[in-house]
This record gives sequence, C-alpha cells and structure tokens, in this order.
Amino acid sequence: MPELVGVLSFEIYCQNTKLMVSGKMSGCGYNIGYPDCYPFEADVLGNYHPLSDSLNAAIKNGLVNFYDTIFVKFEGELEGELAADLFDGTWTGKSTDPPALNAVGTGTWDAGKTK
Repeated sequence: MPELVGVLSFEIYCQNTKLMVSGKMSGCGYNIGYPDCYPFEADVLGNYHPLSDSLNAAIKNGLVNFYDTIFVKFEGELEGELAADLFDGTWTGKSTDPPALNAVGTGTWDAGKTK
C-alpha cells in the first residue's frame, strides 16, 4: 500500500456569517519498497461547523508529479473533527485524468491547532 507523507495547513475565517476553511496540502507519495518521492500538492476549501466541531472540505487542484514527466490531476474530500487542540479525520481522493490513469486513495490526517 502506498504511503503519503506531507503537510496539511489551513485557516478558518468568517465570510458572510459562515466559517470557511482554506488551505493547502503537499508532500510525497511513496510506493512501498521504492525510495522515490512523488511530490503532490492540492488546495483545501470548505466549511467549519462550530456546533459539531467538524469540518468538511473539498480537495481541489491536486497534482502528483511522477519523475517530472507524468503529471496526474486529482480531487477529493477531507473531513474531520476538533477535539481539544487537535483536528483529525479522513480524506479520499481520485484521479481526474483519463481512465488510463485511474487511481484512488484514502487515509487519515491530523493537524494541531496553532492559534
């Protein structure tokens, strides 16, 4: 099973009485047994719901770089909950390129509260 290692950062801000989530994720994807890093990056855009301490966001404009030759676009969803000073949750993603590059992924994430 491939492994993703990276950084997820986002801010929560008020816009027209709604709490919005805006951020970035980036890092490396690794295939088990191979040392090569496949860099990825994406935008994270969504909403924070203070009554349930949960967030729902879309993963947009995702791009994975394979050897500076093949670039695969992806999108997905990121969901999570705030408990004390730690957000944690799940993500799903899928390629948006032609079916020949059909790829999907799921995983967990966490992010510490900084402000």
